[in-house]
Amino acid sequence: MSTDNSPPEVLEVLASSTTSLRVEFSEIVTESTAENVGNYLIDQGTTVSTAAMAPDSRTVVLTTSKLNPTVTYNLSVSNVKNMAGLPIVADNYPFSIFPGDSIIDQVIPRLKVYPNPATDQLTLEVELVTAETIVINIYDSVGKGFYFGEVSFEAGSNIMNLDISHLTDGLYYIKLNSRATNISGRKLLITN
Repeated sequence: MSTDNSPPEVLEVLASSTTSLRVEFSEIVTESTAENVGNYLIDQGTTVSTAAMAPDSRTVVLTTSKLNPTVTYNLSVSNVKNMAGLPIVADNYPFSIFPGDSIIDQVIPRLKVYPNPATDQLTLEVELVTAETIVINIYDSVGKGFYFGEVSFEAGSNIMNLDISHLTDGLYYIKLNSRATNISGRKLLITN
């Protein structure tokens, strides 16, 4: 049996509405520390009223005071522990919501995008039932699109790395489509 010597990390912070955030950790975390609202602080005078563990025990949904779509916030996470009792290294995670869209990040388990925030490389994990050719586009906050091409994915789990070093700092939306289905979209913060 191996011993867990690594603290949990935050993989992603997504605003799923103007009053809700999803925080995804790198591993299973304890319910008592994950649901303690005192372990989450948001700047700009924003308050966290509840923290609820999702069934995967790696994702926490935070209920917040109203978030402004034109503001980039920082979420500070501390004291959340993994099952070995190791606490997360306290850090800040920037996030925003897109103007006028309160459901842009629907929880679709078929797509994971990390790290978020990203600098020059982005990893996509795509789960497909059948082999499909996927079109990858990234849009900035005003809707300008950056085409990343078509990629043939196999049925099952697929991992792909994207070079995003040419994109400037800012908030982006990554969207994956195929002929058969709209797979998903995710917000992405780039900080070069």
